[in-house]
Amino acid sequence: MNLACLGASGYGNVGDDGYRAVFAEQLPDHHLLFDSPYPDPRVIDWCDAVIVGGGGLIYKNETSHFEYMSRYLDRAIELAKPVAFLSCGVQIKPHFVQGDLVQAALPHIMPWRKYLEYARLVTVRSPTCLGIVKAVAPNQANAHFIPDACYLMPRAPYALVTPESLVIIPTVRGVELPAFQEEWKRIDEHDRIFIAAFAREDIPAVEQLVKQLKAHSNLIDRKNLSPLDAMAVVQDARRVVTARYHGAVFARAAGVPESSIVLTGHRFKDRVEVPPTNLQDAQEHFRLLRLMLQESSPATLRPT
Repeated sequence: MNLACLGASGYGNVGDDGYRAVFAEQLPDHHLLFDSPYPDPRVIDWCDAVIVGGGGLIYKNETSHFEYMSRYLDRAIELAKPVAFLSCGVQIKPHFVQGDLVQAALPHIMPWRKYLEYARLVTVRSPTCLGIVKAVAPNQANAHFIPDACYLMPRAPYALVTPESLVIIPTVRGVELPAFQEEWKRIDEHDRIFIAAFAREDIPAVEQLVKQLKAHSNLIDRKNLSPLDAMAVVQDARRVVTARYHGAVFARAAGVPESSIVLTGHRFKDRVEVPPTNLQDAQEHFRLLRLMLQESSPATLRPT
């Protein structure tokens, strides 16, 4: 089948780009086209089914994100194309992340109700996200919590850092957070340190930290990474300190012990993540999707 995968890949974010690699590996018998807003409705006309995901795509804020995703999905509904939300996450701004997180998220996620209820399958990457989906779309009977699909990222066949190093993955805002600052102050001058940008927008934060260490950047920084490069940075680390959600996901996927991973982020997805005890549980996204696709024939498509 022709599958249109709608997400946020292509903007220099290792996690978002990682879904391309995982989806391609898990769905080798289908034609995958990855598209990101600004929306191109020709993608919906071309495809047999629509996949929203993976990533933290279920949100509405002052950006055009919801408007753009709606234009894709309204076209899919108009043409009665089957839709799946796959390995998606809810996102709300950090200052709303307090108290009952399901209730905190509802006002920001309610506009998604029509699309979540239309979908034939919804898989989300935390139990809290599942609670939100069920509260927003009570008529969605095929919603599941499954660990993030990027837990299936393979290890790299090469290394980009020396073994047993300290790997630090900052964000521009995250370097100011108390949890990150506490880890930064613990650095021993004898540590072998690498500082990695897991998103293009984090490069200034990497450069700022490199200056503080007063070392040549080539000895310390790792920038402009592909998803496989990112695995090559974290997979042999002694310790990973990350302000990026997918820094922790990739480290776990690479086999770094949980005791050696410090997630310092304070965003919604950082707060609600439940590290899986079995990384292969993430295969369930694709088992359920394959079942959905098998059932998606002209006789079974939903009417407009």
